[in-house]
Amino acid sequence: MQRVLHLPFQDMSRDEIIWHGELGLSVALKAANIPLHAVWSDLNAPAARFFPANPMHTHWREMVQTGAVPFLKQEVLRDNPFHVPHLADWRALIAAESGFNPEWIDTYLTQHPARPLNIHPTWKGRALYGFLNQLDRLKWRKDRRRDAAR
Repeated sequence: MQRVLHLPFQDMSRDEIIWHGELGLSVALKAANIPLHAVWSDLNAPAARFFPANPMHTHWREMVQTGAVPFLKQEVLRDNPFHVPHLADWRALIAAESGFNPEWIDTYLTQHPARPLNIHPTWKGRALYGFLNQLDRLKWRKDRRRDAAR
């Protein structure tokens, strides 16, 4: 595991980071007999059975709101390859008492411009991601109203 954690990530491409870092860490953890489990899964959701999608793009509100995954992918906010609507909602997910200033994300995104897209989603892919994102947004809004009523 130390080998993976000491990789020069700042000098690596995105694909190298995924291959050697993310996947390499999984291999190292398994070799050390450390069990691996997904923090969040949508495999039991009816839509996911028929329309597999990257949940970090389609269910980002739910992940942040529940605390299961305490970060947003910069690719979603900055590049938005699937043209997911309503990304500005992310600011409302950051509680004032968290001590985290949303302007830090804005500054980071300003300093790191969009990358050229490696994927070129079709209109069907954009429609699917838009639909799944809308379901996530409706659930998030319902939960916000419920919490505000308490």
